[in-house]
Amino acid sequence: MYKYVKASLTSGLVGIWWIKDNVVIADCKTLDDGYNDGSFINYSETKNHDTEWRKLIKEYFPEEAEEIISKGYKSLDRGRVVYNLRTQCYEVTCGDNVFTSLAKRRLIIDAFELRDCRYDFIKIDLESLN
Repeated sequence: MYKYVKASLTSGLVGIWWIKDNVVIADCKTLDDGYNDGSFINYSETKNHDTEWRKLIKEYFPEEAEEIISKGYKSLDRGRVVYNLRTQCYEVTCGDNVFTSLAKRRLIIDAFELRDCRYDFIKIDLESLN
């Protein structure tokens, strides 16, 4: 018996994200522009939540930027979207706050254009994520 898996290779985006006030703060790339490490297509080999925090907060919330930035990048719900080449599925890493919230999940699905893709939310310990 053969099992066929519908791939999601053409639609969604990969990247890093935060959520503040029902706004997804994201830096996204297409799969073609992402970093292929052999098992996954990631947002970048060198950029992460720590390196992109100031720039993205200033872009999304210019009036409140300094106050938000001073609290640190770990102060908001955050995670990333990667594409698993083995399973041909987008994986959204997140903390418990997002993992248990259907509304927050929908925000991320829309921001990363995953609606017609295979995706899975994976709850992780956010202290290990930068």
